[in-house]
Amino acid sequence: MSAPGDQDSREFKRWIPHDDDESAERRQEFDRLSAQPDVIDFLRGFYQRVDEALAEYQPRCTNRGHCCNFARAGHRLFVTPIEVAAFRRAYADRWLSAEPAAGRCPWQVDGVCTAREFRPLGCRVYFCDPQAQAWQNEFYEARLRELKQFMADQGIQYRYEEWLSALSVFSTAASGSRHPGPAAGSLRPAAIDPSGSSTIQLTVVNNLPARPA
Repeated sequence: MSAPGDQDSREFKRWIPHDDDESAERRQEFDRLSAQPDVIDFLRGFYQRVDEALAEYQPRCTNRGHCCNFARAGHRLFVTPIEVAAFRRAYADRWLSAEPAAGRCPWQVDGVCTAREFRPLGCRVYFCDPQAQAWQNEFYEARLRELKQFMADQGIQYRYEEWLSALSVFSTAASGSRHPGPAAGSLRPAAIDPSGSSTIQLTVVNNLPARPA
């Protein structure tokens, strides 16, 4: 699998947690959520319902993990904090380090997802199949509203997390190293709050700039 170009790497570095204090704060929140049985039980049932509903559309996956290489595919994956927390709880005993600048999900190996049970909603809904374009945005928006409602009922703050940036806070804990980031003033936050927006987009959003020829 080819590495992302320099431009793609620079773009993904903008999402790396800015310092150890920020990473520790995010990690503590994920750990707190992962210790709540209601969160894990809800997501397990939620993902099962999503998969059953998706099966009715019979979507096809023909690119064997192309979408998991975000830099190459030209998109990012955004998730909710409870999805990150459940993922961490499920796979902590075989954790793989995530490096946002690499631009690809470390859990995709040889074109196959190795963490399918608790993979995020966006991973489940996104298909390159052209026929999926007719229904996947509406499908995703409806399920995201369900996630948001559960979080509101539980008193959990809702926001979007860039997937690799969220996973990388656990890599920081293991290495104890500080992520080098771009100069102050040029940073974009690793988490964004879209609550003021009336439009909910498919998780894989915000296309990267086109690569130079």
